[in-house]
Amino acid sequence: MARIVLPSMFDSAELTNVVNLMPNTYSVLTDQNMFPFMGIEGTLAAVARNHSGLCMVPAGQWCAPSKVVNTRGKQDVVFLSIPHTSIVDSVLPCDYSGKVVYNLADGAGQRRFMDEINVRQREMRSKLEQTLEYRMVRALFGEVLDVGPGGSLINLFDTFGYAPQNFTWNLTGAGPSIRKQCMDLIRYMRREFKGRFSRVRVMM
Repeated sequence: MARIVLPSMFDSAELTNVVNLMPNTYSVLTDQNMFPFMGIEGTLAAVARNHSGLCMVPAGQWCAPSKVVNTRGKQDVVFLSIPHTSIVDSVLPCDYSGKVVYNLADGAGQRRFMDEINVRQREMRSKLEQTLEYRMVRALFGEVLDVGPGGSLINLFDTFGYAPQNFTWNLTGAGPSIRKQCMDLIRYMRREFKGRFSRVRVMM
């Protein structure tokens, strides 16, 4: 009736399609490119590290033989096991038989088998994206956790040989200034990571 009186208004099919609740897609860390996705062939990922350290080049005479100081440090390889994440679903006749589906293109009609398949695929993809986002958030705290009682998948501190460090920031104005607290964090990172990091990112 609203479509006849006011052609610009929505009809019941459009309204129903808008208010349908779909699983949320969390992509805060993905949008910031903090964990770029890349294809991995196999079940292991190898991270190779070169421990060069600090190397100073001494001065010498012009045209004199150079001293060998460009020695590479030791190299180690850390292997990370890639967990298998899968999801399965089934569609029964009672899931679509006799039910009404609302589509903006076709209007109201009976739900078909492929309509239900498409809905299930969108839901399954959304659940996988939520799972990956949860693991990336936990990786920021140094430990990738599994969903449920599975426990820890990867402890990044133990894997790469670092001890967790907590910094308590006082933002009320009493005590050290904000700049000094930031510099303390940067000095700690320079000391532990030998000065090799590009930037510090703080997430609220």
